[in-house]
Amino acid sequence: LPIYPFGIWFAEANTLFVADEGDGVRLGIAGKVTTFAGLLEYKLVSGTWTKVATFQNGLLDQATYTAGMPWNVKTDGLRNITGKTNSDGSFTIFGTTSTVSDEATHDLGADPNQLVSIIVGPASTSTNTSFTVLQTTVAGERLGGVAYKQ
Repeated sequence: LPIYPFGIWFAEANTLFVADEGDGVRLGIAGKVTTFAGLLEYKLVSGTWTKVATFQNGLLDQATYTAGMPWNVKTDGLRNITGKTNSDGSFTIFGTTSTVSDEATHDLGADPNQLVSIIVGPASTSTNTSFTVLQTTVAGERLGGVAYKQ
């Protein structure tokens, strides 16, 4: 299966988050794969990094948006990420999205994209944890890197 890692954030010595930007295949094209697109959580177990979850809710299942363009745009995955450790031991991860559309000349992966966040804790699973959209852009705008200052 295709994996497209783009950004990483070490939450602690034994927890790693990886942003996967998705496969970049246009909307409506046969063969589109979303297995790993989104945020992957890895734990270091007996010296081996093991994937424990892939978070996609609220990211890949968003309604199509036009953001001022005459075609449809959807989130394809995540690119750059950063995060913070919360006082309860959970992690808040912030990321910028990659995009796909149903238009042949659209620069896939670029604009318009979004800034999103997700809180991941010990009880978080891929089904009970969702992304929140913090900021959107319009045609011709793209959010690049993301940084968090405590």
